[in-house]
Amino acid sequence: MTKEKMRLILARCLTKPAFEYDAPTGEDWSALEAFFGAELPHDFKIFIELMSEFDFPGDIYNASAKGRTNGNGDIILVYTSEIAFCDWQKELIPFYGVGNGDYFALNSTEGKNSAVY
Repeated sequence: MTKEKMRLILARCLTKPAFEYDAPTGEDWSALEAFFGAELPHDFKIFIELMSEFDFPGDIYNASAKGRTNGNGDIILVYTSEIAFCDWQKELIPFYGVGNGDYFALNSTEGKNSAVY
């Protein structure tokens, strides 16, 4: 899916935030992929980049802690916290917190072909 097509879909159901946040850079994506040892799905990257332009319910985690973020933790922080404090599966990459302790995640062993779990 193209970034513009995804933007149009999101614009139909989400509102603009009070101010936009910094979208992840290529350097941010490289650091995240190096940390997990996996190439992340293209559509996932587009989605996370577009979250800088929209309000989304729950907690979308940032690809990086640098720059203007949405105030939620970054993906690596959430991951390392879950690994340290609970029985988190090491291959799961959390990117969205529902708010009740449940997450949406990618699977690092599936790489760019990962489904959302």
